[in-house]
Amino acid sequence: VGAFLLQAASTAVLFSSVAHVNAMETAKVVCGGGLGNKRCADKNLETKVVSKDERYGARCCSDTPFFRSKLQDQFGCCVHGGTVTNVSGPGLELAHIYKGEEWFCPKAVTYAEAVQYCSNMGTRMCTEEELNNKCAKSTGCTLNGALVWASTDEASTLCPTTSPSIEASSTPSVAASSTPSVYSSMSP
Repeated sequence: VGAFLLQAASTAVLFSSVAHVNAMETAKVVCGGGLGNKRCADKNLETKVVSKDERYGARCCSDTPFFRSKLQDQFGCCVHGGTVTNVSGPGLELAHIYKGEEWFCPKAVTYAEAVQYCSNMGTRMCTEEELNNKCAKSTGCTLNGALVWASTDEASTLCPTTSPSIEASSTPSVAASSTPSVYSSMSP
């Protein structure tokens, strides 16, 4: 019985270690055009967890503007999203030459290449939440209908909403005597 328990415990540790390693070696890919995008739906492309060694597209996000980025505030985004770069790198393909300047697309990059690609532009990879909310939609390289890497950093970067308690405390107070109340003459 003791040997069985020891074997069961070491098997549990082994499976736990394998799950931890696999989580470190995988990441999500999501539709580059956002949640519910028709182009992804037509191709049956759905969010999934894949090996970081596989090749997918990449989109970058930043709090500040960067090369060919857009602020998609109509979708509730407070970050700039972008795809096209003028900096060559591993896994990038030449998209076209515009006024003598080469533009590159990250259509088939590994997770590490996607991280490096965004870093080279002074940005970071978009999170799943940003991608699902279309913060990088229509920013080039025809990735609206393709799967792209989602950052494993899950910090929310959508526009913050103001809670009523914060809003109330930041609003200048008005003296009670300066605002007549219609209820002051009513008896309880």
